[in-house]
Amino acid sequence: MPGGSREAYGRVGPILEAAAAQVDGEPCVAFLGPGSAGHYVKMVHNGIEYGLMELIAETYDLLKRGLGLTPAELAPIYDRWNREELNSFLMEITAKIFTRQDSRTGQPLIDVILDKAKQKGTGMWTSWDAMDLQVATPAIDVAVVMRDMSGYQEERQVAAPFLFGPAPAYAGDRERFIGQVKNALYAAMIATYAQGLALLQKASATYAYNLNWRPWPASGGAGASSGRPSWRKSARLIKPGGSAQSPPGPPPGPGVHESAG
Repeated sequence: MPGGSREAYGRVGPILEAAAAQVDGEPCVAFLGPGSAGHYVKMVHNGIEYGLMELIAETYDLLKRGLGLTPAELAPIYDRWNREELNSFLMEITAKIFTRQDSRTGQPLIDVILDKAKQKGTGMWTSWDAMDLQVATPAIDVAVVMRDMSGYQEERQVAAPFLFGPAPAYAGDRERFIGQVKNALYAAMIATYAQGLALLQKASATYAYNLNWRPWPASGGAGASSGRPSWRKSARLIKPGGSAQSPPGPPPGPGVHESAG
């Protein structure tokens, strides 16, 4: 996700494009705008990814605790979702993790992973700047908060014997419930993308990035990417408000900056 000088990108672009992943024959790299535009887009990309991971984690909680499904039962569900509308890198690796066994204990790996997450900061920075620009990004904000809350593992363990509620077992139609969870996840993912795109639109105007939406490539292999054309079209073309306009390209600026992966 490079930004900076268009002239400088013209010199290094062929190298980046040759090294980049390919989706439908297109390199997953494109000049995004002047100055820090590339870094900013990458930051928001990661913020969206925070939101998507939190949503997937919540569906896992519903299916595990609500329906009592085992990892062996969860794996084919997420694998099926990955072959349908929810096709994405995150869904693919979620399905795979349910099939892994811990070599030391022989238990499903997902059951022995510590439920305590850290962060590198990009999701937090996304929330910060969204608040500064007065753009609502609740899916990303909550995802950051939930990571923070997961850090209180010791406190949760002390409180668990005293703070407990009814067993969250669901007694209704299980297949219908699974379908409703999938549909809710689909809708929530679209909302998360929309929030990130709204932030990019506001930032583009505020910081003079002049982001050009139409040429943005699919992010092959990235967490917030998807292999489905419909998802790629949403991420590449749709501007908040429903239009798919292509603003003029950004003016040249000093240097070229490649954002960290």
